[in-house]
Amino acid sequence: GIICQNLDMLKEFFPRWGKAKLISIGVDINEYKKQPINNKLKKNWGIPEESRIIISVSNLIPVKGIEKLIQAFELLASDFNDWILMIVGDDTTEYAIKLKKEYSQKVSLKDKLVFTGKQQNVRELLDIAEIYVQPTLDKGRKEGAPIAVQEAMANGKLILGSNIPGIRDQLREFPDYLFKSGDVMDLCKKLEGFMSNTTSKNYNIGKYFSDYVCKTYDISIEKMKLKAYYQNIL
Repeated sequence: GIICQNLDMLKEFFPRWGKAKLISIGVDINEYKKQPINNKLKKNWGIPEESRIIISVSNLIPVKGIEKLIQAFELLASDFNDWILMIVGDDTTEYAIKLKKEYSQKVSLKDKLVFTGKQQNVRELLDIAEIYVQPTLDKGRKEGAPIAVQEAMANGKLILGSNIPGIRDQLREFPDYLFKSGDVMDLCKKLEGFMSNTTSKNYNIGKYFSDYVCKTYDISIEKMKLKAYYQNIL
């Protein structure tokens, strides 16, 4: 048998294989469910208490397209002074070092761009954010089923993602929250709309994502499907 992580894999690699089946990766909903905010967290990162946060959690390699997110945010930074962009992931990679060198010292992004490096408790950082962005490019290894998107959903974040395999599966009920991969202006337009919202409105939108991940991507659902699949083979 063959288990595929997303519909594009199923259609492109095994279009007529009866042994191939789509079983999506699941997430531990309870582990990433939003908790009371750690009030010291913003202070620890030098972020003003009143700031609002966009977050992306990623293995910092070129295909993840983080520079496209930074560029889109930079276009909006001067008009949205209360917003901060937080990038979570190993910041010692060649790609991450290049990003920090190119963008961290820009006047337009001064005190607005935070690289946290690799973090153990990602949920705490998700807790203080409003918007989660997955800007992966449509080339190279792309995505299978990015678990970071599901973790952000479980935390009740408003999700924006590039329209590529894996991500478009996860956002299939939210097509308006997809943007063209690598298109800075398309992402900028999407971000501007949600950055203009009140915090309360964005949190209410985030509830739709948390409800969706509970009924679609809870790890118990993955376990159940895997068990049934193996039993059928046996």
